Amino acid sequence: MVMNAHDFRFSRVLLQQPLFQGMAVDDLVDIVTHMPLGFHKYAEGKTVIKAMDPCQSLLFITDGKVSICTESVDKHYRIEEEFHAPFLPEPECLFGLRQYHLRTLTAVTDCNCISIRKENVTQLLDTYAIFRINFINILSTQSQRQQRRILMPHSGSLRSRIISFMVDRCMKPAGPKLFHINMRTLAEEMGVDKRKISQVLHELCDEDKVELSRSRITVKAMENLLSE
Repeated sequence: MVMNAHDFRFSRVLLQQPLFQGMAVDDLVDIVTHMPLGFHKYAEGKTVIKAMDPCQSLLFITDGKVSICTESVDKHYRIEEEFHAPFLPEPECLFGLRQYHLRTLTAVTDCNCISIRKENVTQLLDTYAIFRINFINILSTQSQRQQRRILMPHSGSLRSRIISFMVDRCMKPAGPKLFHINMRTLAEEMGVDKRKISQVLHELCDEDKVELSRSRITVKAMENLLSE
């Protein structure tokens, strides 16, 4: 197969994405050459994906950094996390019972993205065994992590329960997180008095693990909470 510099460059971009890792360069060039791919640019601050929009494509973040906002069903709190490229948001939303996005993505920096529509993703799953295995592995890993979170034992202390509440609602249990939640809401979630919530949060603040401001809890590094 004769490839030009453009095709080779974009095949290398795809190879950085987890779904394409392990694929032969010729296969990647064939995908770039013959499959309709969408190329998108999002300026800093622009919405990349909006929660509750239909999920009709896989969107690969190939360059830049995005913020992902997860909002509770009752809209009483939300969590913000940041992810760097290469990153594939919500592949599980492309199939299944509810095929819509659950989270809102915003560009923290200027971002470049590649999109592949669902019918073309299905074609890739049918044609390339490595792509199919990578897709299954990603979904299986997500499912196993969720099951592990549910089954993990926790001490009965309020501190442990608050940490578990935070960890269980994050996409990745590492790095900085921003929780938009007031103490009254957190107290209701924990089923305790607000003063007890305040005491535990201020203890974590004194240990330099979180920062507190009005209706905001900033976790400096989630792995530091998990190390307890």
